[in-house]
Amino acid sequence: MKYEYPRIKPIYPLYQLNKERFRVGAQLGITTEFDDEQGQFWTLSNLLDGIRPFNEVVIEMKEKYPELTSKDVEEGIDIVICAIDEPPFIIHIIVNEAIVKVGLPCVFGASQVSRGRVYTVIPQETGCFDCMNLNFSKNDPKFIEQFVGFRNI
Repeated sequence: MKYEYPRIKPIYPLYQLNKERFRVGAQLGITTEFDDEQGQFWTLSNLLDGIRPFNEVVIEMKEKYPELTSKDVEEGIDIVICAIDEPPFIIHIIVNEAIVKVGLPCVFGASQVSRGRVYTVIPQETGCFDCMNLNFSKNDPKFIEQFVGFRNI
């Protein structure tokens, strides 16, 4: 699956901590640091600005790192991290459909008013987002009330 103009949202700024480590995000609890000895992830993260089309990102990565193949850049994704909480539930349904379709595992996280949720979906191994919601609907009497409440936010 390819996105036409991939990006890291501007609310998650990039910080290069040193030549081998960088950080995505500035908010406590949402910030993630990456070890990056060759600088490839730092370069890629900066290219994901939403302005460059995907094929241009691949070309620029190959120009800077000739040892990379198009396949390395295009198929180098082995996990998705979805930390998007708006629009509530809708974005998770969209991401869930995409990851199940291509068979990539995903870690989902979201805040919902005064609560948070973190869960994983591993296609062909665990239930998906829809399965989880069906389970909660059957077993948690407050779930439907909370779910409907988010539609009104």
